[in-house]
Amino acid sequence: MKQVLQTLISVAALWAVCLLPSLAAQTNEAALIVRGEVDQPLSLSLADLRAMPRIKVQAREKNGDEASFEGVALSDILKRSKPRLTEKCCGNAANTCVIVRAADNYRVVFSMGEIDPDFTDRKVLVADRRDGKPLQESQGPLRLIVPGEKVHSRWVRQVKSLEVVHIGTDAKP
Repeated sequence: MKQVLQTLISVAALWAVCLLPSLAAQTNEAALIVRGEVDQPLSLSLADLRAMPRIKVQAREKNGDEASFEGVALSDILKRSKPRLTEKCCGNAANTCVIVRAADNYRVVFSMGEIDPDFTDRKVLVADRRDGKPLQESQGPLRLIVPGEKVHSRWVRQVKSLEVVHIGTDAKP
């Protein structure tokens, strides 16, 4: 019995030594990159995102199921990256967009006016939880939730990066 217990302790210790650093690396590795026309490019880990102000939204999935999603407002992430906008926010934000990219290179576009709280009350969410649980691997670890859209083509699963882009020659600050 003593030998079995020692073997179990050895296996548990080996598991901890081998697996825990891997889990820590997953928590600290970049889950979301923010780049483009920003003053502060970001490389955010899941832990970084969990430390930011959190919001919850109720939204209807593509299949009609109602769910509660939790995460960080897309506008808060972008604000932290300091997009290069001029003082004339209306003209400049209307000529600036955000490209959201997924792990499979699927891309969608939002104008800053669709995201910026100065323009809209809608909360576009970079979610990491659904109904209180981490997202399923096929959906996460990060998923873009766009409440109120009839077509879910911008509900991006496995979000990896955000890129701020100015369009038109007169949009650059």
